[in-house]
Amino acid sequence: MEVTTENFKEVLPSILQAVERADFVAIDAEFTGLRRKETSRYCELDTIEERYIKAREAAKDFGMIQFGISAFRYIKEKSSYSHATFCFYLLGKTGDMLYYDNTSLKFLADNGFDFNKLFKSGLPYLSILEEAEKRGEFVNQALEPFPPSPVKVGFTHVIRKVLESGKPLVGHNMMLDLLHLIQKTVQPLPDTLEQFKNVVKANLPTIYDTKLLAKDPPFCVDIPITSLGILYSELCGKFSPPDFIVEEGYESHSLSGGGQAHDAGYDAFMTGVCFITMVKKLDGSNWKNKSVIRSKHLSQFSSRLNNMNSHDIPFLNLVGPDVQTDRSRIFCVDCPAEWNVGNVHGLFNMMKPIKIVWVSSTFLYVIPPEDIDKSGCKQYLKGIQASCPPMVRVRLYGDTLSVKRKSQSDDASPGVEASASRVHEYKRLKSVGSDQLSKMTLESPSMEEVPPIYANANDNGKRMKTNQDAATDGVFAIPDEWCEIPDREGRPHLVPLVLALFIFFKWFW
Repeated sequence: MEVTTENFKEVLPSILQAVERADFVAIDAEFTGLRRKETSRYCELDTIEERYIKAREAAKDFGMIQFGISAFRYIKEKSSYSHATFCFYLLGKTGDMLYYDNTSLKFLADNGFDFNKLFKSGLPYLSILEEAEKRGEFVNQALEPFPPSPVKVGFTHVIRKVLESGKPLVGHNMMLDLLHLIQKTVQPLPDTLEQFKNVVKANLPTIYDTKLLAKDPPFCVDIPITSLGILYSELCGKFSPPDFIVEEGYESHSLSGGGQAHDAGYDAFMTGVCFITMVKKLDGSNWKNKSVIRSKHLSQFSSRLNNMNSHDIPFLNLVGPDVQTDRSRIFCVDCPAEWNVGNVHGLFNMMKPIKIVWVSSTFLYVIPPEDIDKSGCKQYLKGIQASCPPMVRVRLYGDTLSVKRKSQSDDASPGVEASASRVHEYKRLKSVGSDQLSKMTLESPSMEEVPPIYANANDNGKRMKTNQDAATDGVFAIPDEWCEIPDREGRPHLVPLVLALFIFFKWFW
């Protein structure tokens, strides 16, 4: 059943009743976009905190324009499930400024989304927090308290009932759905993941994500592709779902078809069917004795959201600590923007096969083969760093970005400092020669200025003096970059030092 401003007041009581009678509520949502900035694109090696921040940005920037609810109830006498499905067109409150993505809107239009219905009859909504503030304004103005018009509060009436009922929520790959739901109808999303978890614990019931169930045996073996439409079709064809009947007095969908994918109501219905069918399979012959929501197999999936496209963090735990990962084998590479996959494979040619994860045009991760352990990766790192071309830096995940490799030589001239800028160093070294340049390992630029090195004219350049010595003796300053250019082993080259001394004597002779 489609719900707009034209019929909302009339059907609201039946919606609330369906939620009250349900064993669980399946949900789905459609948005005006998924990401506004390239930096918000998901990366396989996002930490769980980074993933939350990116999803939060999307939920704050884009609109939620359609929301589907499908309420399922087990009928023991018939060993079947009744269902009532509602699809809400949502326009939000007046004054909302939200982004939209052309690709996302075109995708919805191609799948039959009715934008005329959205803008003409879309429901408003306030967050529960905003509604409470509005009620407070009435009290402060000494007006008789009265409930706001159902149409003005709109969709919030329904969500409040869903949350207060305590009925489990079921979604498919539902991280974004949940974040949008909280941002739009509960309260603004907090800044940190830990604060978000506290909001969920305080406001939401138990949550199940069918994407997680589908990624576990036996379903992941028989159904390798787990997008909602394919999962629904495969489960109905291979795993004998129970009978589904439309709740008396309601309109809904059926297993025989008639729905449109990416309609939020139909997607919510498919999600509920997938959930019941998978739990029925896990329960075996015991499924007829009780609603699937009471299955012992659900404990491992309770309040966990699928973390899509992640290398090693399969889910976000809403009520407990998240998965701890060891990424110490993974290589981090800073490289020129001109680099491509071929350059990376050339640098890591001693290690095959590798997986490359680009984060930006100048930064990427390299995941080594499974048979290479942490100590093996450290050994490989030495050889890779030794063969690094200029402007390329390789380290292992977790190493401090600003750490500089210490000199391995004890015979360097005292007082000699490392170069402060690899960019300036690279330009200067063009005159040294390609054979020398290829042997050098350039270090990361530092934000700290290194004081210049001074030589006393009376000691024939054999002893380096400090700035304080130079201030009293009156000397010629030689930049420290001339005096130290570490070779592959970290020892200073003598050629630049000799060149510096030659210029010094020629100047004063």
